[in-house]
Amino acid sequence: FERLKDVLVLMLLAAAGVSIVMGRWSDAVIIGLALAIDMILSFAQQWRTERILEKVKEYVQPIVHVKRLETLQTIHAHELVVGDIIEVRVGEKIPADARVVRSMGLAVKEAALTGEAAAIEKDASEMHSRTPMSNRRNMLFMGSSVMSGSGLGVVTAVGTQTELGKIAQILKTEKSPASPLRKKLQEAGLKIGLVIIGAVAALVIMGLYLGDDLTTTLLTASTLIVSAIPADLTMILTIVLAVGVARILKYKGVVKDLSSGETLGAATVICTDKTGTLTKGEMLPEGFDLMQGTVININSGLKDMWPRLGVQGLLLGSNVVVSTNRDGSISYAGSTTNQAAVLFAGQMGWKAKKTKEQWRLLDSISFNGKWKYEACLRQHPSQSINYMFVMGAPDVLLDKSSETLSEANEAVGIASERRYEMTKHLDVLAGQGKRLLAVAVKRNIKNNEITHDDIHDLIFLGVLLIDDPVRLDVREVIKETRQAGIEIKIVTGDHPGTAKAVARAVGLTVPDDTVVTSSIMEHWSDVELQEMVHETVVFARVTPLDKQRIVKALQARGEVVAMTGDGVNDAVALKSADIGVAMGSGKDVAKEAADLVLLDDSFYTIVAAVREGRVLRDNIRKVIAFLLSTNAAEVAIFIVSLLTRLPLPLLPAQILWVNLVTDGTSDMALAMEPAERGVMKRRPEDPNKSLLGKDMMYHILTVGLVVTTMTMLIYWYSLFQLLLPLNQVRTIIFTFISVSSLLSVWSFRSLKETIWRRGIMGNKWVPVSLIISLLLQLMALYVPGFQRLFDTVPLGIRDWAMILLASAATVVIIDFRKKLLRNPNAKARMPNQV
Repeated sequence: FERLKDVLVLMLLAAAGVSIVMGRWSDAVIIGLALAIDMILSFAQQWRTERILEKVKEYVQPIVHVKRLETLQTIHAHELVVGDIIEVRVGEKIPADARVVRSMGLAVKEAALTGEAAAIEKDASEMHSRTPMSNRRNMLFMGSSVMSGSGLGVVTAVGTQTELGKIAQILKTEKSPASPLRKKLQEAGLKIGLVIIGAVAALVIMGLYLGDDLTTTLLTASTLIVSAIPADLTMILTIVLAVGVARILKYKGVVKDLSSGETLGAATVICTDKTGTLTKGEMLPEGFDLMQGTVININSGLKDMWPRLGVQGLLLGSNVVVSTNRDGSISYAGSTTNQAAVLFAGQMGWKAKKTKEQWRLLDSISFNGKWKYEACLRQHPSQSINYMFVMGAPDVLLDKSSETLSEANEAVGIASERRYEMTKHLDVLAGQGKRLLAVAVKRNIKNNEITHDDIHDLIFLGVLLIDDPVRLDVREVIKETRQAGIEIKIVTGDHPGTAKAVARAVGLTVPDDTVVTSSIMEHWSDVELQEMVHETVVFARVTPLDKQRIVKALQARGEVVAMTGDGVNDAVALKSADIGVAMGSGKDVAKEAADLVLLDDSFYTIVAAVREGRVLRDNIRKVIAFLLSTNAAEVAIFIVSLLTRLPLPLLPAQILWVNLVTDGTSDMALAMEPAERGVMKRRPEDPNKSLLGKDMMYHILTVGLVVTTMTMLIYWYSLFQLLLPLNQVRTIIFTFISVSSLLSVWSFRSLKETIWRRGIMGNKWVPVSLIISLLLQLMALYVPGFQRLFDTVPLGIRDWAMILLASAATVVIIDFRKKLLRNPNAKARMPNQV
């Protein structure tokens, strides 16, 4: 019944009321039937769309780590029950309400629940039962985000029994806000409605002034209303959007909102991460470089203490969670880099679970893109001293280290010359495309807690060399993206040399001195960044704040930006981008902030989503052009007959039948139209471009003119040359409008290519809609009950011959109009980095 709130639908109801007053019950019945069918189709499509979006949500459903049967298991959040012990970590969403039993620097953002923007530290302290929710430091609430640290909690409520669930129950009757596209359509509908109201008022006044009787005047007014109103426009466009979202899902891209699918087609710049997107993300460890000429691999023996401690540090320097799956297999939950570290340590003989249990964890600092390291304070299994293991970016840890290993594998001070040599060696390794993970240690920590102030005077133990091969298909995908006029920028936290090597491997041209790092960007003003961002291809060692600045700078230049991210701190940049793209393997917070979630983390999926976004935008334009051109022709026919003082060629019921049967089925067929030739070889379209731009108005008006001219010629010839009865003439016009519209669908399959070039086949739904619509049209002509409703008579062979000949000629002329329209988007721009 939401459709009854539409101003255009209300006007149709008013026309039905006029028909009843005039005694034309058949018109009123047809209007009511048309509205009922429109409401049913709208409901069915909305229901189908909701099912699609629910299916989409299943793909991004949070995973939770729960302790059951004394083992850590990984399950879906909806499987939690009260009493479960859950482990939460940075970047994850809290899946249920839980009482904190252990906190390791745990801080949670509860803005969605309490409105408090700052992260709140959590601990296991006891609190009074009447403590306000916003002050319950010992409680975790469903929907909150873990911003730092980790912890354990006992589930106290799930689903609708949680604090968030109670609010959801109260708000469950609230509707989602209308999408930007739907708002534009509603605004357009309101404008059309106001114009129609003004025209009807003027028509009634003029008709009465010229001496027409009230019945004729009201019939004319109701016909104008029915002719001008595209009542099913919003419903049809919902179908187009839903089809587009479903297509993107087939490529393993989850679009969380219907309108986001349309926005994808307008992307002009893709800012992509490197790891797992351009590369395979397999993270294969190759060896542990001690930075003194020795590289340890699985064939090496480990006899000296410091190299052994370095390899152990790959396990002990992170909070990688070792969990048992339902099939009994072991999996490691954590970043792919840390998983590679665990894998290498395992290859060297250290079992992750046993080693972590021996070295008891006292405190930790979670990894963050801002400081680029993580640290764990652990107690030695056989001594009463504490060790702090630190893992992270080699250049960052080198700056914080005062010692490293000598050729004899002893800890020695780092002289300035040695520091320079180590830096150069790291550059060489990064230039080979290796991903680097450094390990450092600090012994004899007195406290049982650590802070960032403790990260200094480290012993630099070595660097894990990780090979992350470039995806096999990425070069071709990059090439396709360039042809589509879309710029590619690599924005990564990796070493500049690694980022540059990968950029060149995927086919991007990167001069030696054009890699921009965070340390360079911090000296640039926003205006300077706007000037440089267009020319820069690779941004390395960037922070989440840098990502947001890059997005803003590009948007200031008029670009439509797609930004990828996977971490908790990427959420701000993802939200700022026109299209936020989250990795399926990323954090829950990033997925929530994103518009598109990649289930396979592949760059190909981004480009496939952009391609389908362009197809979706094309199909929206085809549907609008087809629908409004038919309405334009009906209005023009009405105006011409009014000005020439001829009887109306079409009755309101007949016009509604054409709009419902012909336009309704044909628009649905156009919604299924596959991609056009060269869809990724033209420049991106301005997302703010009006739905009814100059080229669209050209299509609508030219088609309306052709159909109107042909209709009035048939009308004049049948009425004055053949001297046919008026109801037979109206039946001929009624059928001609239906048949010509059905056949012209083949022309509207492309607004640029002719039917001959586009082809007859390619969209099976077009002939299906043609057959269904023709059968319904024949019912309106030959079934007695329908004849009374539509005031039609059976047509003979001569009538059908005239209709088919005129319809074929109309379609040929309609298709020829494309030859007269130049295509301004035929040639894509070529990004400057290529």
